[in-house]
Amino acid sequence: MGHLSSLYLSKSLLNMYAKCGAFSDSNKLFGEISNCSHDPIFWNILLSGFAASPIHDAQTFSFFNRMRVANQVKPTSVTAAVILPVCARMRDIYVGKSFHCYMIKTGMETHTLVGNALVSMYAKCGLVSYDAYAAFQSIYHKDVVSWNAIIAGFSENKMVDSALRLFFFMLKTQIKPNHATIATVLPLLASLATDTAYLFGREIHCYILRHNESLADVSVCNALLSFHLMVGRVKEAELLFRRMELRDLISWNAIISGFASNGEWSKSLELFQELLYLESNEPDSVTLVSILPACAQLQNLKAGREIHSYVLRHPYLYQDTSVGNALVSFYAKCNNLVAAYHTFLMIPSRDLISWNSMLDAFAIGGRNAQFFKLLHWMHTEGIRPDSITILTILHFCANVLKVDKVKETHCYSLRCGLLQSDFEPTTRNAMLDTYAKCSNVEYAFKVFQTLSDNRNLVTFNSMISGYVNCGLYDDAYMIFEKMPASDLTTWNLMVRGCAENDCPDQAFSLFRELQARGMKPDAVTIISLLPSCAQTASVHLMKQCHGYVIRACFDDAHLEGALLDLYAKCGDLGYAFKLFHSNPGRDLVVFTAMVGGYAMHGMGEEALRIFSDMLDLGIKPDHIVITAVLSACCHAGLVDEGLKIFHSIEKGINEIQAGRDALSKSRFLNCFVGCQRKQKGVLTGLGRKGFLDVVGEVKGLKLTGGLTITSLGLVYCLLSWSLDADFLIPATFAAAAPCAASFSDGPVNRCTTSRKAFVSVCTKVVKGLQLAVPWLACLSMDAYLMSADDLQQLPIYEMLKPWNLTYAQTTFGFHPDQRNVFIE
Repeated sequence: MGHLSSLYLSKSLLNMYAKCGAFSDSNKLFGEISNCSHDPIFWNILLSGFAASPIHDAQTFSFFNRMRVANQVKPTSVTAAVILPVCARMRDIYVGKSFHCYMIKTGMETHTLVGNALVSMYAKCGLVSYDAYAAFQSIYHKDVVSWNAIIAGFSENKMVDSALRLFFFMLKTQIKPNHATIATVLPLLASLATDTAYLFGREIHCYILRHNESLADVSVCNALLSFHLMVGRVKEAELLFRRMELRDLISWNAIISGFASNGEWSKSLELFQELLYLESNEPDSVTLVSILPACAQLQNLKAGREIHSYVLRHPYLYQDTSVGNALVSFYAKCNNLVAAYHTFLMIPSRDLISWNSMLDAFAIGGRNAQFFKLLHWMHTEGIRPDSITILTILHFCANVLKVDKVKETHCYSLRCGLLQSDFEPTTRNAMLDTYAKCSNVEYAFKVFQTLSDNRNLVTFNSMISGYVNCGLYDDAYMIFEKMPASDLTTWNLMVRGCAENDCPDQAFSLFRELQARGMKPDAVTIISLLPSCAQTASVHLMKQCHGYVIRACFDDAHLEGALLDLYAKCGDLGYAFKLFHSNPGRDLVVFTAMVGGYAMHGMGEEALRIFSDMLDLGIKPDHIVITAVLSACCHAGLVDEGLKIFHSIEKGINEIQAGRDALSKSRFLNCFVGCQRKQKGVLTGLGRKGFLDVVGEVKGLKLTGGLTITSLGLVYCLLSWSLDADFLIPATFAAAAPCAASFSDGPVNRCTTSRKAFVSVCTKVVKGLQLAVPWLACLSMDAYLMSADDLQQLPIYEMLKPWNLTYAQTTFGFHPDQRNVFIE
């Protein structure tokens, strides 16, 4: 240790031990160096070593107290620059202010290094407006670090306006911004309006161009790149990216994620593929988390699987939980729930985001059982749900209308205090909205009342929406009148509520009032208003709405379809066709409206032509347009054409309406058998042209009203005087109408000579459904329109009251065959 007499060598050796974390050796060496306790540099070296790691914060303060107690040396500005960041890291404002007082006593407060450390300490502790700014003002000789510290302080505390004002004031001083200043200021522009942000950003960009040394810094270029992508200027961003002399992985991640966030998913994927060919940079977890959502938006399952394979080949990516979570979300959005679940199981260390991602996947896929099983597994694993989990559960319950599960979630949230910690009432608003969507406005209003001190526009709009959807317009209007402020969504809901409650005058009054308040109606407003035009049958008002749509340049397929449908309902099919023909981007909604318009007016051939044009364009029909075209065929007497369409969709019925094919198919058939009695020729044609053959093919298919297609077809054939009674096979009725209490299964003779014989046969079969007597009684009276959804509204049920089975037996001689009965 003879060389320790050299102070330079001693300091270097001590610094080496301190930076390596060998504190026992450094303390031993500190004690062996002669007169080191009188030199502040030795103390500062050890303090710097302790302060370098957060786990040694306590030792840092302990060694500083030892320095003060020794009273052999006074702290310097370097000491302050070491101690104050530790106070900021520990958020110990008491120790920080105590040290500040000590600096004031020693007269070092105005020193640049001390002032900069004080500014950063106060800013990180959240005391930026007064304490940090006062410390900044007390610095005699401010340097660029001083300005960066105060600007970053305001930025970290979300005081964007103050940060920008300081930056532009800095430009007027002799101190010029450096790359750290630019990298701090540019992200601040994200909180401004897009146009304003772009103007400020261009000024900063111009400043950088005037100082070429800034362009050489890759961090400045990355900040500029992120700014251009943030304001949606993707072309300028790509131009800057191509001109960058040096690109690091941050540059690639910025351009890939920026293109993806701006909807340029294909371009984002191209840039990712370009990155893979480079040897200098390899994708990291940030890259993959950015590109996988783009693959999901493109539904590019092949690219996503290739990325998954890349992850499996690189263990550092496979071990990253965020990558696994992104893969789960990707597979879920591509409707591959099996792969999503397998990926979820393979995540080495699942976090709460992993569970939330998988729950969201099951919610998107409508897997009810799997969703609740996963939720139970999550609970047994001891994973506590957060607000995101609660929002996912509520969204799922709203889709499946499970109000009991909403109540359970509500109770759990109350027990765990998740609602109390909800400073922004996001969770409670979602709870209210879910109750409203489940038509439980009573509980929704209770949640609304608990938000009395923290209601926002979303709260009021959700409550109004719940009342409007339940037809409680008066309650909705009471909430509307109490609102301190409203937005366009509020007014749209109220206009829709008026229209749905047959208050067209009030709807138009609200429409005029919202314009008087300076709000600009959107497409939703016009769609909400159009039913009021239909209620008043005012073509003039409808054309005024149409004129507004043209002037406002709305490009909305649903709005165009609603306008077209309204013109058709008002009888102006010529103008409806002009509107249809002038639409270059005709989609399923527009075609459905046009077909429905022709069907409404009995123009079956025109409806068939439009339907054929739709198929020629490759547009896949759904159950709504097929029902409309079948209805058109029924009204126009185009039985053969209608049956042809019906048979053509037999094989594709599952694709047309997955999950509800039986209901949809019953509605298709009901288009034939449920048309008005004025079209008796159509009914007769259906009876003679094989309608019961169609019935035989779909036997057992029930209508929503409880009456089977088979029995309904029989009744219409009876009403239409069809004499082809050999189609009436009781076994068919037994399979097709299990809801019947009982009916005879005896042989049925062919009846071709008289209507009386036919009625006799039909009576024996239909009477088993307990409907024969009233229907036969209606033969000499007015007939009624019956469809799948309004069977219970028939006035015929009033006629049923005076009839009973005893009267039928005595009048018609009907006696059920008790040898073979069917009991439901």
